[in-house]
Amino acid sequence: MSRIITEEDLSEEFSVFGFELEDEGVIGKLQEMCTMHKLEASELVSEWVAFTHSFKKNVKLEFDALEQFERERLSKRHQKTPKAIKKEAAPVIHTIDSLPMDVEGAEELFSSYGGKTPKSKTAVSNKRQHTPENVPMKRFTGPNRSPAVPFSPASFSPASTTPAKKYNSRTNRGEVMVSVGKTNNIKWQGSGHSVVIEDYNTEQSISKDMKYMFQKLSEKRDVLNDIIEDMAEHLQKIHNIDELVHLALPTQEEVTVAGRVCCDSHGKLNPKSLVLEGSIDTSSGKTIPVDLSQLKEYALFPGQVVAMAGHNSTGQKFVASKLFESVTLPLPEIPANTDTKNTRLSVMVAAGPFSTSDCLSYEPFTDLIEQIRQTRPDVCILMGPFVDGKNAEIESGKLKVTYYDIFKQKLDEVAIVTENLNVQLVVLPSQRDVHHDPVYPTPPYNLKNSYKVAVFHTFTVPANKSLTIMILIAIID
Repeated sequence: MSRIITEEDLSEEFSVFGFELEDEGVIGKLQEMCTMHKLEASELVSEWVAFTHSFKKNVKLEFDALEQFERERLSKRHQKTPKAIKKEAAPVIHTIDSLPMDVEGAEELFSSYGGKTPKSKTAVSNKRQHTPENVPMKRFTGPNRSPAVPFSPASFSPASTTPAKKYNSRTNRGEVMVSVGKTNNIKWQGSGHSVVIEDYNTEQSISKDMKYMFQKLSEKRDVLNDIIEDMAEHLQKIHNIDELVHLALPTQEEVTVAGRVCCDSHGKLNPKSLVLEGSIDTSSGKTIPVDLSQLKEYALFPGQVVAMAGHNSTGQKFVASKLFESVTLPLPEIPANTDTKNTRLSVMVAAGPFSTSDCLSYEPFTDLIEQIRQTRPDVCILMGPFVDGKNAEIESGKLKVTYYDIFKQKLDEVAIVTENLNVQLVVLPSQRDVHHDPVYPTPPYNLKNSYKVAVFHTFTVPANKSLTIMILIAIID
């Protein structure tokens, strides 16, 4: 590990080129760059002089210029040089006689397109005999289920599809798993009053005609950075944290840092893949791996903004000894409505997928519709996915109907049941809906004017909506 660069070292080296160090902030930034990039004072001065010579005018030794210098000059020192490209061996040229051929695979491919393969003596001898001839694929057949039935308009009914045995054999049907507050002697029935659902803040609502994937990367960076800074400030205030320091700065003392929880790969988050991303103001936007072995318990997810206390002796890994849990932000102030003070509102919330992962029988969705018919809630919020992209039959690509037809069929079933029940339906999209745009924020479903306006309310995700009794519902994916 390189030694600590002092103010005298920097002043001596910079004075050779006529630079005077007077600003304490500039001196601290120079010391930080020496530590982060493992540079001696003389090496840092040489890099600075080379950087300033690229400009036609003199560059002042100021904080903004140092940030540009670190971004454009010092950060490139750590980039790896590209490896020499190895020449690949020359391709092997086959003739029609030497080319290997899978006769059985070719016949199966041809027959799948409706062709009839003539059975020659050679084909019969090379082809393995199956009983029966069309053996179902192992991917769609398990020990507890029969072969998958192709999904078609005639198979919309759960009776004509393969039932999910695990779902039908469950023993806790109708049981309440978790309850909050006093729920004794409460009848979960709707009040029958009309409910008005509207945007809490129309300026932040996304229209159906929105364009996406046109944001500049700099704008997205600023939004993500503002989230870290706002939440870090809130955490510092709630937990009485004295100071938040640079998360990648080597130090032998226990310090407190704040940042966004991220994963170092495209897989699922685990204790070995967790990294913490700091804000631009506090940590120059750097990330560092986090060691969670000293924490007794924790619950983290990607995107969560947290504060941690611990040590970072090498600058390569932060060893967390204490976790400051995230706190909820204060809710917006909503004026009380005296006219609906004693009115009770029944809200039912259901989240997809509404079918089991191995079939499209939609048995859970059928049970949900029956609950809506019996309890008659004032508001029913249905959150996607309705046509889950991770469903085994969806992934097989063998459906004979469009994804939108499946989605519309499910909404038709809800519309028929709730037509005379005075139930307001709120339908929210999901990124996993294969019939919808997989972006976030997710635009509302396009129902193509197939339903009455008073039946379905389609909104974006995330969304803030207010009801007539002034209950604010915040919905995130």
